[in-house]
Amino acid sequence: MTVATRIRAVFLLACAALGVLALRLGFLQLVKGSHYHDRAVRQIQQLELIGARRGAILDRNGVPLARDEAELHLAVVLPDLRDTDQVFANLVRVLGTWGPPTSPADLEEALARAEEAVEREVESARARLESAGASLRPSQEGRLRRTPQVLLRGVSRTAASFLLARGDHFPGIQVQTASVRRYPQGTLAGTLIGYLGLLNEEEIETLDRRGQNLSAQLRRYPRDWVYADRDLRRRGFFQDEWIGRSGLERLHEARLRGERGARLVERRIAPRPGEEAFDLLGMDPPSPGEDVTLTLDCRIQEAAEEALANPLKNRKGVPGAAVVLDPRDGAILALASHPPFDPSRRGGRGEFPRAYAGLYPLGSVAKLVPAAALLEERLASVGEELPCTPGLFTSGNHTFGCSHDHGACDIERAIEVSCNNYFYGAAARLHKNSRDLGAWAARFGLGFPACAPSRAEPSPDDILPVDPAGTFPSPRSLSDAWNLAIGQGRCQATPLQAARMMAVFANGGALVTPYLEASRATPSRRALLRPETVRAIRRGLERVVTAGTARGAGLEAHRVAGKTGTAQTGREGEPHAWFVGYAPADEPAFVVAVVLEHAGVGGEEAGPVAEAIFAACMALRAGEEAP
Repeated sequence: MTVATRIRAVFLLACAALGVLALRLGFLQLVKGSHYHDRAVRQIQQLELIGARRGAILDRNGVPLARDEAELHLAVVLPDLRDTDQVFANLVRVLGTWGPPTSPADLEEALARAEEAVEREVESARARLESAGASLRPSQEGRLRRTPQVLLRGVSRTAASFLLARGDHFPGIQVQTASVRRYPQGTLAGTLIGYLGLLNEEEIETLDRRGQNLSAQLRRYPRDWVYADRDLRRRGFFQDEWIGRSGLERLHEARLRGERGARLVERRIAPRPGEEAFDLLGMDPPSPGEDVTLTLDCRIQEAAEEALANPLKNRKGVPGAAVVLDPRDGAILALASHPPFDPSRRGGRGEFPRAYAGLYPLGSVAKLVPAAALLEERLASVGEELPCTPGLFTSGNHTFGCSHDHGACDIERAIEVSCNNYFYGAAARLHKNSRDLGAWAARFGLGFPACAPSRAEPSPDDILPVDPAGTFPSPRSLSDAWNLAIGQGRCQATPLQAARMMAVFANGGALVTPYLEASRATPSRRALLRPETVRAIRRGLERVVTAGTARGAGLEAHRVAGKTGTAQTGREGEPHAWFVGYAPADEPAFVVAVVLEHAGVGGEEAGPVAEAIFAACMALRAGEEAP
């Protein structure tokens, strides 16, 4: 083969190779170009969901009980973290200068938690895919491992600015802005407000089945699909999300949490290490959660909680509750439970909301039911006296007696001295004339939820997170009627139900429905008693404070009328102490119900606590009415 032939052969082979290469390039450019362009774009485009501000919970005057506040966090992208010891040493110096200070050990512990969280997420994703007959691709695992994990919360703005400016010294460390739930009033109304908690594994599995797990959706579907689906962003949850766990935070979760926004960004190479460079391709701003404004008054709530915690008032330091209600329309002004609960600690002892969920025997407070029934059924006149005679009421071997020999009592004196025998006689007359004492209790709201029917799951229509019915059944026998007439036996009610019952006498004879949100309530009043019945019982309630079982508690100074109760529990230990009343007696504006668990005699133990609350209410009323 001549040299010329060889040259031609090499030339032809080169031309053939170049032709094949040209054809391949043309195929990639013209046929597959859009495919690879889309892949490249997806690699540099990122969908970022923007958290919505959680709605605030406010008192009637706009004082925040719970609200979101911005906080700076440090996050770590594990694959980018290099020279960990040096990075953490640098972080310790920066945070030691601009706070809050931390230690290498704290950072190491946080890093371990972040690594565990990433491993759990990778294993969870792998298990879900394998159960569906697929496998976790390396690119998917890589994205999961690059998910930023919170390393440190509550970084100062000065420290965050320094870290952003010197990002090359902190590879793998990011500064994030997050909303954090704060409770500016501390423990005030804590049992009512409730707390937030992280989603647990069972809930995440449930969200998976419902298609509401946003963490899974972002991996499973195209980014633009999630970006366009506002309904998913409104309903969906991230696996590290805080949700309402109790109280109003749980009851109003759907209203408070708001709707996330989203933005689609295209990342570019940053001009300097540690800086971010991106183009905003699309933006859908978040919608903040709805604020919830309560009828609660923080000043009255604070007075109620302080009275329950005051060793000079709650002398035995026992658990208890207090309710303050506006008898004119049912607005709830305070729901205090003792011991208090700190919602920022997210759980723990003292969470039980005794004020509206605790069920207690009413004791002598329940005597107002047979008193009203006797007069309304016209089975006795106002001035008619019934005897207080030892041994008058017997059933088998049991004698129903009175603590003192009060002599003959009319209804006003019977209420004043809390004469058991008078109300045994009232129950006997009702029973003999086929008048159902349980039906009369139901007219006062006893045996039914105070605000709305209870539900297994929270509903926007609910007034309170828990609203138990309590019990006050129809008597099964005469002896059962005697027991119920003095608030013993199968008689249990919440402090809120007791306040609602007392409001009937305070407002002139109408049953009101308590409510907690002025903007969503339709105040309800239902006429229940004749004016002459109300007047007679109110005179007796005033005498309780001036000369009867609450004399000496200091209540007379605030023009209070009310009823004491000393409720036997059927167990060892002292009875529950009650005081339920209203003030001022001539023009009632406040109803207060106080119960102290196993404290003893109602007037002696619950009376002083109620006095402190009435003092604050009346001082507030005088200040508001002053010119």
